[in-house]
Amino acid sequence: MRQFILSTLILSILFIGISTLYVFKLPPFSALNETTNQNNKNSVLNSNESETIDDKGKKDEENPTYHDHIKKGDLLKENNYYTLAINEYAQASRLEPDKIEPWLKIGQIHLKVKAYPKAIETFLEINKKFPQNIEAKINLLKSYIQAKEFEKAREYTSSMQIENQTAYYYKALVNAFFDNYEEAQKNLKKAVEINSVQEITKKSQDFLHAFEQINKAEGLQNEYILTLIAKNFNLGSEYTLAIEKLIKVTQTMPEYRDAWILLGYAQLHQEEYLAAIKSLENALNLDTEKPEIRYLLGLAYFGVDNYLEAITHLEIALQNGYEPKIHIYQKLAEMYLMTKDYKSALNNFEKALELKDEAVDYYIRPIWILADHLKSPNRCIKLANQAIKNHPDEGMSHNLLGWCQLAKNDNENAKLNFQKAINMNPNLGAAYLNLGKLYKLENNLDKAKENFKKAFELSEGSSIGNLAATLYNEILDFQKKEINSET
Repeated sequence: MRQFILSTLILSILFIGISTLYVFKLPPFSALNETTNQNNKNSVLNSNESETIDDKGKKDEENPTYHDHIKKGDLLKENNYYTLAINEYAQASRLEPDKIEPWLKIGQIHLKVKAYPKAIETFLEINKKFPQNIEAKINLLKSYIQAKEFEKAREYTSSMQIENQTAYYYKALVNAFFDNYEEAQKNLKKAVEINSVQEITKKSQDFLHAFEQINKAEGLQNEYILTLIAKNFNLGSEYTLAIEKLIKVTQTMPEYRDAWILLGYAQLHQEEYLAAIKSLENALNLDTEKPEIRYLLGLAYFGVDNYLEAITHLEIALQNGYEPKIHIYQKLAEMYLMTKDYKSALNNFEKALELKDEAVDYYIRPIWILADHLKSPNRCIKLANQAIKNHPDEGMSHNLLGWCQLAKNDNENAKLNFQKAINMNPNLGAAYLNLGKLYKLENNLDKAKENFKKAFELSEGSSIGNLAATLYNEILDFQKKEINSET
């Protein structure tokens, strides 16, 4: 009975966290109508058409200030140019060596990209220079944990004397990891009392509830206790701690299905796809019917680019009753898109839209498929009109309709809808991009360049901005060749 109760508690994570897990390399339903490589160096002319700028921004001022470097670093970080961002922050720090902001940003990047030794080094240096900074102390502790420097984390927590909610929460995690449950509960209660960050309060309360369940179940086998602790590490997104615990559990109890599921779940979040596949295959051998296992296996196989296996497991999960179905449809659509099975991708996008139509961006990929790949403009227009009906106040809706009309060679109505989209949302880079394409088709190259440039300026660093730059330069090169041939 105790085992059954604990199993029910542990597997509750499948309905709390798994449905939100997304490991795709492409964002679902992103506001792209073309995909390009963001790492390509595109260029576009500035207003006097005498110099070029790259796809990450206009030419820098001759003497950039501290704030210029911070702002540029933030933009680069936002677009995943982490090395370049670090360089900007370092330059900012050289201009203002007494400011902590650049070094915190550098350390956070190292932590984000899993460069844990560099993160530790950075936060140690910050702690020396700014010993009162709480954020740096907490991030150093996080870095120790992620680097699996668990003894150092324990040693560091014992020396942390900070009246800070997040610090107490992480002290609790470390104590729980080392089976010091009494001290962990004290830390969690203190975190709840401080109650300065709602998310930390909720995580602390959830963990305290887990300890209540453990305390009530007398004589509970240690493996079940460790698994329940690991479940709460997962709930708190502390997957490194969860993995370490669950590996021990599965070594001593290889028949414990729930531990394998939770282990695979944590490994997925850490992008340890091969390890996740192994863990989840072990769970599948113990239970072939549970749809959540198939769902997670689908994501794990997608992580290693095995799309056929991924699709197979997701479709079986759907047959076995996985809920909510919309997450299956969305993921299947993206996977079929990766395999260029556009009809199957469209079918799943439309099924997802039938279940949930809360944002106009959900229409972008199916419109792209209909307009550019299946060459079905009438069906495309029908779907775009549905977007306008359900999202009448969105400029993107009219951009999508114009896109479909452009695919049908109905340039006049397409132009009206692109302009309407721009009137509704003057910052919609995609509409300027499509309007530029229309003018290019009409051989109005100056108007095309004008719109491509505007799209670039509004969508710098994105796929839309990159494509706009490429198309602008194609026209520019063509015009230069024309001039040279005439001379």
